[in-house]
Amino acid sequence: MKQTTANKRLDFEIARLKNCGELMKQGIYFHPKSPYYKVCADVVVTNPGGVIPQHVHSIPSISRPSSTPESPVSSRAEDLGAPLQTGLDQPSP
Repeated sequence: MKQTTANKRLDFEIARLKNCGELMKQGIYFHPKSPYYKVCADVVVTNPGGVIPQHVHSIPSISRPSSTPESPVSSRAEDLGAPLQTGLDQPSP
């Protein structure tokens, strides 16, 4: 009979842990002044976003060879080339 009671208590505590943890991950919890706050007060959620702590990706920098000349930049419209032909300039039949 003691073992049955212990098993039921364990099931209850695991369910409480799971439910409190899931709600905390969603940002749902009792206000600290609520009488029900103590129901989940001992539950700790770590890594709530699912990102491994200290997870870092390195991004290699791209260096251009110094012998490659950079193309000049112009602010003049004439330097862009011929006007675009869109077909809108032609009269309709």
